[in-house]
Amino acid sequence: MKAKMKTIIAASLCALFAHAAKAAPEQAVSDPAAEAVVQRACASDKPLVVFDTFYIMQPKNGDKTRPNSPGLDFNGDLGPDFGNLDGDHGDLVATVAGFSGKRVIPYQVVSVYPNSLAAGLQNLADDLEKGAIEPPAAIIASIIVPVDIDVLNEKLPSGQKLTMDNIAQHKGRALEVLLSYDHGNDGFLHNLDRAMRRIAARNIPVFVAAGNTGSDPLFNMLALFSGTYAVGAVDPDGGKTAFTSDSSLVSVWRNGRFMFKTVPGGVDINNDGKPDFTDAQLSHGEPIAVHYNGRPVAQAVQAVPDWTRSIGGGQERKIQFMNKMLPEGVYPIRDLMLAYGYADGSGNMIQSLKQGAFMHHPSLTIFKEDAQHNLIFDPEGSGDRRQVAVYNATSFATPNICAPK
Repeated sequence: MKAKMKTIIAASLCALFAHAAKAAPEQAVSDPAAEAVVQRACASDKPLVVFDTFYIMQPKNGDKTRPNSPGLDFNGDLGPDFGNLDGDHGDLVATVAGFSGKRVIPYQVVSVYPNSLAAGLQNLADDLEKGAIEPPAAIIASIIVPVDIDVLNEKLPSGQKLTMDNIAQHKGRALEVLLSYDHGNDGFLHNLDRAMRRIAARNIPVFVAAGNTGSDPLFNMLALFSGTYAVGAVDPDGGKTAFTSDSSLVSVWRNGRFMFKTVPGGVDINNDGKPDFTDAQLSHGEPIAVHYNGRPVAQAVQAVPDWTRSIGGGQERKIQFMNKMLPEGVYPIRDLMLAYGYADGSGNMIQSLKQGAFMHHPSLTIFKEDAQHNLIFDPEGSGDRRQVAVYNATSFATPNICAPK
């Protein structure tokens, strides 16, 4: 049963780079009831609690749970040894939440491994019940507990199978099935269930990331709980992004794309010309975009070595091995993604190739080729050379719920 559990569910922070593709963008329309909950929370003078991992920001529950090192690169200078990381996932999530003008309370979760996640939510429930933390208007938890609906259906009889389209109408049944996979009453899922019920009992809505697996049959288990709402990401035209893990559980849609630009004193991510992360908080390597912009494709792009084809194991193992052994540089996207373990012609491959023809390893920065056959990093299409990084995920759509439409 233990091995089986690992195939069903594994807690994780929402992925930073989302590649899975769907056929044609569908217009994103929020559920009116869920949108009403959002509007009440945003109109309240109470703060937002961001439940996440922090490195730069001071979490309400102290320093003792802070990670030893950050996990995100905010100024695009990620090196081959991953040594130029700046902040953690929650630092970016909380910064986005603060753009609405609402007060934000960072609350640290030790890690997103299942037992730690459940323990962190129980700690948050404890602090809410004893008044150790100000009652919030809402909790932002850009954390995913992904569940494969096909595995869930293995325990359901024929005629009662759930689909990504009808699961919102059968939340209780889906949760009941998942709990049956747990290791007794003190297992991770039961502890998670108890914590979420305690928070729901205080009438505090929880907004979670829908996930970034596109058309894969995965959904965020956290969206099954009462008072919890999954948030999807929209594209600039208001359509559903190809990477959003779309199911009937997704009830709110927001922008999750943030461009990082260098400005005097740091990097700006909301295009107001002011630093949202300061030079004092950032590493000081040369941004990858700056290093490669304008270089001739014929000279700058390397071929992916033949030995990468012989790497065994799953995608995670392939990527870990590549991070250790493949030299830093820019490679053709198709060849690099095949080496990472993505299937040729898959949605992952198609979506990445739409963004450009070349990808930097290990940062995953995608470059286009300009009319002069030089590399160019220009996700905006504006020609602004201050662009150094872009993050686009449901992780960052979730804290954006109070943003003006």
